Amino acid sequence: MGNYQKINPLKPEGIENRKAYLIDRGIASLAATEYLIRDGHFNGKNITILEQDSILGGALDGSGNAEDGYIARGGREMEEHYECMWDLLGEVPSIEELGRTVLDV
Repeated sequence: MGNYQKINPLKPEGIENRKAYLIDRGIASLAATEYLIRDGHFNGKNITILEQDSILGGALDGSGNAEDGYIARGGREMEEHYECMWDLLGEVPSIEELGRTVLDV
């Protein structure tokens, strides 16, 4: 377990009234979104990601959609065994099964 997994920040006062806007749907915005939810206690409905291109994923070279699934390549940005990616996706809740993550389904 890395040090970043041991952090449990307190919920900031008034966080439910704050909004976040992120530019680009690349891995940086996707990661920022998850960490805002997990560590910043943000409601995901208050986070907006803006993108001008029709291609998702930025330099991650990801592709796909919610119906058919996603492919995440991007090994050149991360270590070869994708530890950071698995940590990130291990926090994203499944929309299909309550109590599971996108990695569990």
